Amino acid sequence: MNSQSQDQTLQVGTEAGSQTLDEVRRAQQRNLLSSASHPQHEQFAHVRVCLDRSEAARQFSPGERDNLAGALLLEATRERQRVDSVAFSQDGKRAFAVEEADSPARRICYVETEQAAQQSLQRSSEQMAQQVRERDLREQQRQTERETERQRENERDRNNPERSDEQRQQPSAAARALTRERD
Repeated sequence: MNSQSQDQTLQVGTEAGSQTLDEVRRAQQRNLLSSASHPQHEQFAHVRVCLDRSEAARQFSPGERDNLAGALLLEATRERQRVDSVAFSQDGKRAFAVEEADSPARRICYVETEQAAQQSLQRSSEQMAQQVRERDLREQQRQTERETERQRENERDRNNPERSDEQRQQPSAAARALTRERD
C-alpha cells in the first residue's frame, strides 16, 4: 500500500470515527436529565429553577447546580416524592427537596451539597434511568401476579359453580396481599 492510499484510508477512517463519536455524544446528551427530550426533563428543569432562586445555591457554578439538581431529583424519585421547592441547611451542607412545604403532610429528602455538586449529571441521569427500569419491572411483575390470581379465581369459579356471588366478589388472600404490597 503506498503512502497516498494509506493517507486516504486514514482520512476516511478518521471521518467515520468522528461521525460515530459525534453520534455517541448526541445520544449521551439525549440521555441527560438536562436534555429536553428526556422523560424527566420538566422535573429536572423545575428543580434547577428552584436552585437558581436560592441565594445559598449561588455559591455553586451553573454546572454544579445542574449536578445538584440531578442529585436532588434522583433522591426525591427514590423517596417517591415530588419537588415543589428546594431549601438549604443553615450551614449549606445539605440541600432539601420539599414536597408541599406548607402542609403538615410535607415530605422532605436531602443530599449532601458538596457531594451532590460533584456527582456528574451523567451519573445521576444513568441512576435515574436504572431506577425507572427497576420500577417498571416491579410494576410489570405485580401486573403479572394480579393477572395470574384473576385466572386462578376464574378457574375456581368454573370448577366450583356452587360458590356464591358473595364468595366470588371477596378477594382471595393472595389478592389481598398483593393489594397491601402495592399500597
